[in-house]
Amino acid sequence: MEIRLAQLDDKKAILSIIKNVVIDMSSQGIDQWDQIYPNEEVVTEDILDGEVYVASEDTVIKGVITLNEYQDEEYETIPWKYNGDKILVIHRL
Repeated sequence: MEIRLAQLDDKKAILSIIKNVVIDMSSQGIDQWDQIYPNEEVVTEDILDGEVYVASEDTVIKGVITLNEYQDEEYETIPWKYNGDKILVIHRL
C-alpha cells in the first residue's frame, strides 16, 4: 500500500469513495455526510491546498484523508493532552 499526496487526477476516485461512504453511513443512521457534503468543491479545494492524502494499492485508491490545522470551535473546549502550536486535525477520513 502506498500513501501519497492527492492530485487533481485523483478527484474522481475520491468522490466515488465519498459517495460509497455516504451510502454506508446513511444505512447505519449516521448523517454526518450526505449528498451535499463533502462535495467536489470541498475535495478540489483540499487537494489544491495540499491537504489530501490517498492510500492506493496497485494504482487503485482505497482510502482518503484530509489533514490540516483547521479546528472547529468545538475543538477548543477539549482538554487535549498535547496543545502546542503545531497540530494536525483529521477531516474526511
